[in-house]
Amino acid sequence: MLLRSATPHDLPRLVEIATTSQYDEPGENYLWPKRDQYPEDYSLWTHSVLDMVLHDKNRVLLVVEMSRDKGDQDDSVNGATANPASVVVSFGIWWRTGDASSVRKWFDSNKAWVNDVDGK
Repeated sequence: MLLRSATPHDLPRLVEIATTSQYDEPGENYLWPKRDQYPEDYSLWTHSVLDMVLHDKNRVLLVVEMSRDKGDQDDSVNGATANPASVVVSFGIWWRTGDASSVRKWFDSNKAWVNDVDGK
């Protein structure tokens, strides 16, 4: 099991996790009562929200990645492994807020790739 920062490459899997794991939540029923009729819209909205979180330098998006068993990696197409060596199974979002010096220190020391692009 590996805990790491999420990347844009992870977004499709995160959308899959979010849309299937929260399907019976009352809040989702309230926000998206017709998600059965419009699953593409539901996925697109979830993708948009997770993309926004991923690029928000005040938030931290971590994923949990699990290694696959060797037997699960035997499927190959033209010599390439069809199943990756690991799969993202969960994620968590933390949002740092406040004006305290400890928050500013955390933000300044956060070396997320988006901070480098954004230039703080």
